[in-house]
Amino acid sequence: MLDPDIYSQSLKVRRNVGYLPEHNPLYLDLYVKEYLELVSGLHGLKDRSARVKRMIEQVGLGPEQHKLIGALSKGYRQRVGLAQAMIHDPQVLILDEPTSGLDPNQLVEVRALIKTHRRREDDTAEHPHPAGSGSDLRPGDHHRQRPVGGGR
Repeated sequence: MLDPDIYSQSLKVRRNVGYLPEHNPLYLDLYVKEYLELVSGLHGLKDRSARVKRMIEQVGLGPEQHKLIGALSKGYRQRVGLAQAMIHDPQVLILDEPTSGLDPNQLVEVRALIKTHRRREDDTAEHPHPAGSGSDLRPGDHHRQRPVGGGR
C-alpha cells in the first residue's frame, strides 16, 4: 500500500491510484486506441504503444480499438474506463460501480478483469450501490478496502 502523506506528496499518491467513477467520463469523439494513447501520455509512460496494446488485449477491446468511443455500447465503454484506470499499473484501483448497467455476459467479463487485477497483490476497492444494479456483486468482492491518508 502507499506510504506517502496524501497532502504533502499528493502527486506521488495520484500516480499510484487508478480510478473509474460511476459515470465514466470519456471523450466520445476519440477513437479507443487514440484515447488510451492520450491517457498513457498524460501519465508520462514509457513505451506507450506497447502499454496501450497490452491494455486493449487485457480488457478485450481488440475488435473495438478503431471505433469512436461514442459508437460503443455501455459495456465496451466500461472496458475503456477500466483500461484508462489500469494503464499505468496503479498500486491502488478504485472502482465505483464498475458493473452498473452491464448485461449478464458483460458483468461476468468485467468481474474477471477485476479479479485479474487483484491477483497482482494490489489493492482494489469497489463501491457497489446497495440498492442499484451494482448490488449484484458478492460480499467478498470488496477487496482490502481501507482509507488512504490516515482519515484526515
